[in-house]
Amino acid sequence: MHTDDAYWKLAVRPHLRTGDAVRLPVMTAADRDRLMERADQLASLGFVSSAEQILLRAYYAYALPEGGAYDLIAELHTNRGSETEAAWWTEAKRHLLARTSSSLAGRNPE
Repeated sequence: MHTDDAYWKLAVRPHLRTGDAVRLPVMTAADRDRLMERADQLASLGFVSSAEQILLRAYYAYALPEGGAYDLIAELHTNRGSETEAAWWTEAKRHLLARTSSSLAGRNPE
């Protein structure tokens, strides 16, 4: 659960009002293609971190499956031939979703 000032404003009330929570849209194939193309363009220009951030932000825009943003980033790196980075993001997903206790130290950027 994400907690911030907006969350705490809602949490102090016993009930949510209509419109306080909305369902995020499901990412369509076209949405996914556009997002991946944009991320790939940024990465191709050398803005790899920005490309990763765009894909991480998909979490806030779409109803992704658990860890879906990490899968998108791993795919980006796989498509770009960076298996090391793809493996790092796959491990990050496992670690952050409490599926493993391994360390994520020693990330080797491209």
